[in-house]
Amino acid sequence: MEIRYLPLEQTREYHDNAKTHLAGQVKKIAAVIVEFGWDQPIVVDQDLVIIKGHGRYQAAKELGLAIVPVVIADYLTPAQVKAARLADNKVAESEWFPEALAREFQALKEMDFDLELTGFDLSEIEAFDMGGGKKQNPGHRCGPQGLLLPGVI
Repeated sequence: MEIRYLPLEQTREYHDNAKTHLAGQVKKIAAVIVEFGWDQPIVVDQDLVIIKGHGRYQAAKELGLAIVPVVIADYLTPAQVKAARLADNKVAESEWFPEALAREFQALKEMDFDLELTGFDLSEIEAFDMGGGKKQNPGHRCGPQGLLLPGVI
């Protein structure tokens, strides 16, 4: 895999992207890029249309970045490009382990780290007992992207 550094304006968003990135999420992605650096290149097709990384592209625009890391996946067929756009977001969905998540939040809190840089909102973080378990709220469980979902733990 070769990473190239291209002007942001040379890459283009896919016009029919099936995943939305709300302004708040783009701000979180931008904050993560600033804090941790850029470690996931934008993946584009041979025409420089984004396959993976629409949120990172939008965050780069918000940050005013002129150059971004890009991988050109010119080896994919048109069908693979379309499928990769969907799979990139779908296969990342999973459940969270609430007790482990609470321990991680607690450790970061003890290190005086800004917990919002984890991508979680303060309201989501506060739902966890920093002593290692879930706060008394048995009607919720933690689901994909850290959302608190109705259900039983």
